Amino acid sequence: LTEKKYSRIFIKRSCQWIKNLLMQRDKTFCDVNSDLLQETAHCAESIQTSGTFLKAVTLRINKTLTPLLAELIASLDRNGNLMLSLLNDETPKCLSDLWLEILQDERVFVLQYEDTVSPETLTPRMRVPVLNDGAGGKYFKASFPFSWIIDQCSSQILVESKRLVTNDEDIWEEFETRFDRTPLGEKLIKHLGSHNDYQEMIVLYMKDFIHMNLNPLNDHHCEVCVIVLSTCIKTKGQNSDVNDYKISIPRIHCAYEDSKHLLELLRDAFLLESRLIGEVNRILLNLIKSKEDDKLKCIELVLLDRITSMCVHYNERTNVEELAKKYVCEVNQWQPIVEKGLSFTSEDTNIEFKNEIRLRWNRIVAVKLFITHCAIGVWYKHIQSKIHKLHKLLEYPDFTKSETISHILKVLTSSLKKIKKSGIHTSNIEEFKINATRFFTIVLTSLTFNCLQTEDIDEKLNDLIMDLVISRENSPSSDRERVSMFTNDGVDPSPAFRAYLLHLLIKQSSRQDVFKNYISVQLTNEAVKLKNQTFKREFNLLINHSIEDSLHGEFYNEKYEEQYNFISSKIAPLNYSDREEMSYEMLENIAVLRFICIHISKWIIEIFVRKVQNESTLNQVIEKKKKNIISVFKDKCQAEEYEDVRLFLFKNIYHHIGSDTITKLNSDDCYSWIVPNCVATKIEMPDFFLIYMQGYSKVMKALAQVINLKSKDPLLKVFNLGNEKSRDAEYLMYSIFQQVVTELQQNGNTQIFNMENYSKINEFIMKDLQAISPELNNLAKQIITNSLGGGHLPNLQLSDTSSNSEIFLIRLIYHVAVMLSCKKYH
Repeated sequence: LTEKKYSRIFIKRSCQWIKNLLMQRDKTFCDVNSDLLQETAHCAESIQTSGTFLKAVTLRINKTLTPLLAELIASLDRNGNLMLSLLNDETPKCLSDLWLEILQDERVFVLQYEDTVSPETLTPRMRVPVLNDGAGGKYFKASFPFSWIIDQCSSQILVESKRLVTNDEDIWEEFETRFDRTPLGEKLIKHLGSHNDYQEMIVLYMKDFIHMNLNPLNDHHCEVCVIVLSTCIKTKGQNSDVNDYKISIPRIHCAYEDSKHLLELLRDAFLLESRLIGEVNRILLNLIKSKEDDKLKCIELVLLDRITSMCVHYNERTNVEELAKKYVCEVNQWQPIVEKGLSFTSEDTNIEFKNEIRLRWNRIVAVKLFITHCAIGVWYKHIQSKIHKLHKLLEYPDFTKSETISHILKVLTSSLKKIKKSGIHTSNIEEFKINATRFFTIVLTSLTFNCLQTEDIDEKLNDLIMDLVISRENSPSSDRERVSMFTNDGVDPSPAFRAYLLHLLIKQSSRQDVFKNYISVQLTNEAVKLKNQTFKREFNLLINHSIEDSLHGEFYNEKYEEQYNFISSKIAPLNYSDREEMSYEMLENIAVLRFICIHISKWIIEIFVRKVQNESTLNQVIEKKKKNIISVFKDKCQAEEYEDVRLFLFKNIYHHIGSDTITKLNSDDCYSWIVPNCVATKIEMPDFFLIYMQGYSKVMKALAQVINLKSKDPLLKVFNLGNEKSRDAEYLMYSIFQQVVTELQQNGNTQIFNMENYSKINEFIMKDLQAISPELNNLAKQIITNSLGGGHLPNLQLSDTSSNSEIFLIRLIYHVAVMLSCKKYH
């Protein structure tokens, strides 16, 4: 220190802090002997090593005080803060006075003994780190005394102020009032409040604040941040009644909260292109001189304008595939920054300028998507000219208008034609079609419907998308060429692409009424009437499934408690009686019914299975809601016209729980209404062996004739006994089992093969089949006599009490046994 006065104050206060730390130590560790002289005198080894008692005491003092002094110096030198205590040209006297004032106040500068020892050993640390609070771990040198303490204190007061006040303007006032009343605020007012260079002093803290929260790339970036925060404070002052433009520490924190998104946006942009720092600095200085009301919102748009202009310039370098890939990479880097900036700019900003930037950016994204999905690949050299064509066609694009979408379709169609003429492999052409569909779908999703507003609905766009949905091979070729990206193929032959287009239209919740009217017109459209019945049915299914998907999306977007109310609201207005005329209302009703049945079937399964297994529910309230909704739906389904609705509900339940549980469900008074009248009480299991198709069916028919004609001739006719690779013997085993099971399910017994039938089949097996496979011969006799497993395993015997699940397991075991027995045969 340069003056004795400051030196004395610093030394005195440092000694006081050492004393405080020693007192904290003695209070924390009560077993420590505080009589240093007595403790040293008792340590003969220490005196002997030192030579004299005085030297031993001196060493003892040094050993005790040195770690504490090191901890104190390290705490004071955080962020290079110790240098600010010096009186020199770089540090004004008022800041040095503030430095010493804070050091003397234990309410502001806090140092605890617990912070100076190792947490593991509770002994002084061997090495004392000097901390730095630079954001991102970057070192910075502080310009304002104890700035990290001011930052911590201010942040805490700001949180408390937000909790008490909701209005933004009131938060600024509340924050400033509360901060000025703190010991730290009082010291700042005392030493800096009346200083002529008060604003310049506070800017020094602002720079420290920027380094601690934003991690500026360099000093120029820091200056940009200073201008942004200062401009925010001045703008706030201009809009207030007081017209107070002064910069203060509380206002710096509030301004940072208000302009945080812009500061982060600038930093992200500067990281990608450092040359923007100088440009933005010049723009900010010009804006400060201008009469613009909201300068910060202007700088956002100017920055976005500069970035989009750079990306458009990049497009000129896409003549080579590698440069095209580089262009895509650069646009991908800028994309989150631009989209974040466009989402943050408020509606009261220059609307025309903002729309111009958005349209330009959409054009860049569309070209980038085309390069990514359609250009890069084996066909790049054939369609690289299409990149520039698309770029030119989309000079002023509005993706919510049909003209822009038509331009994209034209480029895709001409690209496909050129690729076909190039003679590349058919598989590459098909791959291009898939990529083109993906590109077109992404454009519609992200650039058309995400930007579409209710008041901006373009009926021509609806017509164009619906043309893509209904345009098939029956359409006139000129119409097909106009709307299709798949020349001479119509639209995507699978319904997935067309269904997705409908889904995009339907999910615009604000446009439901518009879409209903539009679809109603399309259902009576001449283009649809010209189609065959298969297409009409497929078209209706597409609409129906799209509405259903939209309902599921709305359902899962609701809060868990509100999902039940959502389903209840859909049940009441249902009308399923009028189904004669095809209309949107009818398709919507069917979609709603399917949606309700799917969810109610899940609830019924959940409740009934718990009931069968005697399990209790975890949430009685939720289960009561489910039962009430099921009851309301049950009343709705009692009408005769709802028979097929109950059948659909039944199929959903059967698919998940199987026939055995369905039988129990049917016998339960609460749920018997679910099983339609057309369904038998005991449901027969399907013939799973039909997977073997014609070979199995042929042998099955022959076996049935043996039973009816009591002759083995039908089997001899269909069997190819001379062919070792024939699987007829295997199919016979399956057919015998299926005949036994069918007789069991229909008549309740397993004796379909009487003595006469059995003798004919046995004769065929013993004489004709024995030579081929003795193992199969043995299995056939076991299943005919119902003694599978040699009669030693009663669980493998079929009876009229066998459940469908048991029959299924026996069938599975028998199936495996037959296949293993056929190993030698094969």
